[in-house]
Amino acid sequence: MANQNSSNRDFNPQLGPEQSANQARTGRPVTANPLSGPDVQETKPAVHEPVIARPIKGRRIRKYKLGAQPVSNPISGPATKSGMKVPGVKMPDEGGARWQENPWHTGGAASAQAGAGGGSTMAGGGSPSYVSNGGRPQDFKSVVKRFKGVLALLIIGSVVIGVGLGIPMPFVISKPGPTFDVTGSVSGYPVIDIHNDEAVTASQGQLRMVTVSTYGGPGSHVSLFQVVQALLSDSMDVERESDVYPSDLTREELDQMAMTQMTTSQSTAAAVALEELGYNVTATFTIAGAVTGSHAEGLVQEGDVLVAITTPDGVRHKVDKPSVPFDLPKDLAPETPVTLEILRNNRVEKIQMNTYLPEFAPEDMKGSKFGIYLTADVQLPFEVDIHLEDVGGPSAGMMFSLGIIDQLTGGDSTGGAIVAGTGVIGYGGDVEPIGGIVQKMYGAKRDGAQWFLAPSANCDEVAGNEPDDLEVWPVSTLEEARDALRAISSGATMNHPVCEAE
Repeated sequence: MANQNSSNRDFNPQLGPEQSANQARTGRPVTANPLSGPDVQETKPAVHEPVIARPIKGRRIRKYKLGAQPVSNPISGPATKSGMKVPGVKMPDEGGARWQENPWHTGGAASAQAGAGGGSTMAGGGSPSYVSNGGRPQDFKSVVKRFKGVLALLIIGSVVIGVGLGIPMPFVISKPGPTFDVTGSVSGYPVIDIHNDEAVTASQGQLRMVTVSTYGGPGSHVSLFQVVQALLSDSMDVERESDVYPSDLTREELDQMAMTQMTTSQSTAAAVALEELGYNVTATFTIAGAVTGSHAEGLVQEGDVLVAITTPDGVRHKVDKPSVPFDLPKDLAPETPVTLEILRNNRVEKIQMNTYLPEFAPEDMKGSKFGIYLTADVQLPFEVDIHLEDVGGPSAGMMFSLGIIDQLTGGDSTGGAIVAGTGVIGYGGDVEPIGGIVQKMYGAKRDGAQWFLAPSANCDEVAGNEPDDLEVWPVSTLEEARDALRAISSGATMNHPVCEAE
């Protein structure tokens, strides 16, 4: 996602059907669909401020400009191959960029007369020459005296810059990362490779997954100058490191977690897309544990295989497709009695319990939850390969699903438009919230997107922060995302849904 090392902004150790914020740090074994998304260098021109040099007795006061020329961007990092950003590496020189001071830089040629008969000229970035009133070269000592005020400022400035670049700050900086068309190719390989004769290899438009580049976090740090630069930018964000990552998380653990989340996201996206299109997708679910505070505590055990669920109407729902254990509780009110049929130690057992409402469930959550963590073994009718192995995090799940559907339905789902988007996809087709939504919108706009599909749960962050000329369309399910693409493709976008701050 030529790029700079970065960490995964969408860090969230929570996975599984109970994907709510209060479970983010339970430490439980987690699977199903993880919740969670690195850089183009930006070099800003030097800022030149007028400085008045100390006058030499009997001569006019001379004015020159000082400037700092950036050698590299203080927010930039070393390059990496890849698509999305894999969690970061240390910044250059452990403190960001190096800045080369040039006291003679004025942005162009400049001259100043000295006395009545001679002059002194300095061209921006060049070497100065000094001429006395009578045309005789001045000695070095007199030159130093003439510019000792300027030299003092340079020394002070160098110290300030050194301090600003050298002091590590306990913050994490987020910045728009690269975007990728999931219907296109990266490094000569298709992003999505479907082993089915019905799949097309070219699309009329673009479906762009978006990323966030992050700096700081475990095993890395940012400088004071980088923090200041980020605070002054509309497209960048600064957060305390302690608010983003657990204090005991290592860089190696973060890297592994990001790659695991991406791998799980890809398999989930394929299963959801194929099931959405009516293909025969089967799954076996194994219980990984119970959610703390749910009625499943003390009843289910790690390793139990979930075979079926019987609802109060007496219907036995066989758990053999990815969507079943996630769709079913959406229609069950909290405290609804259900019977879980499980396979334990090669014996079928039945467990009676009630569904529950998580303590921190969003207000618009439908139904209830079973309160169990599940791992899924999914069998697809044909292979679907996604070639973004170096990308970390699960936030591209929805766009992967849309890309797979696009290729299996003729390759014209956007009507030629450039549509970007983000969102974790669940086995039940739900589009879950992600991190770094503002940075992702700016990255999409930078790369030509006209439309942006955003998780409805992120609307509070979206509202008021949309880049100019980027239309944001909130969605909460894969079905709603497909409806949005149909409307965009046909031009029927009048009065489309928008994000409104609460």
